[in-house]
Amino acid sequence: MTTGNGPQSPHPSAVINGDLYPDLVRMGGLTMAVIGVAAEHRIDIGEVLEASGKERLLSAKMASGSNLVSVLLGARERRFSITVSRNRHVGASGGTDDLLATVRMASYWLGGSTLAELSARFPFMSYNALSAAHERGNPLEFQWKWLLTHDAFAEIRHVLQAVHAVESLRSLFPIITHGTLLRLYDDIDLRPEGQYWIAMRADGTYRVEVPRDGRSEVLGSLAAAVETLVSYVRLS
Repeated sequence: MTTGNGPQSPHPSAVINGDLYPDLVRMGGLTMAVIGVAAEHRIDIGEVLEASGKERLLSAKMASGSNLVSVLLGARERRFSITVSRNRHVGASGGTDDLLATVRMASYWLGGSTLAELSARFPFMSYNALSAAHERGNPLEFQWKWLLTHDAFAEIRHVLQAVHAVESLRSLFPIITHGTLLRLYDDIDLRPEGQYWIAMRADGTYRVEVPRDGRSEVLGSLAAAVETLVSYVRLS
């Protein structure tokens, strides 16, 4: 377990609400409190990542291999807001007012628990179907199936179907924003530079765009838009 002091931090009482977190003020902030509770109860929390300034007082991050736990303090009520991830993909999130439970949960996740095991043991943590698909190793298949069948996306379903019908396009990870904009990513890490867009327009035309280099065309038919999208992907 390691941590770094970094630049001088302000006094905890100047940053942390002492009425909600008297224990954290006493222990020197969230990062130090996590370290202290883990040591007191002999709980393995892997590596405590370096932080400085207010970040060290109001947050804590613990890692082991590809597993990461991030904790933030609530401002209006006593709450440790928690996000856990694996291989850079968010697994589960939740919160509790119990610091010891937070530390125990972190240790359990860092030790390699599954999402189902984590939520069963710590009911204040929950996960969604996409996170479960990441854990199973089939997020792309899941995402396409969900978008193609969910009623919320009925307006853009014909676009989804036309894009999914093309092998080179259904290998891209789809996300819908603003109801009528389909964003396709060339990997499941959703890097912004690897995007292709196809959007429905109010006049019945379609805009195809590659945000990273400014390429953009407005096409009069969906077939022409999909063909243009394929050419953009091929040239990238």
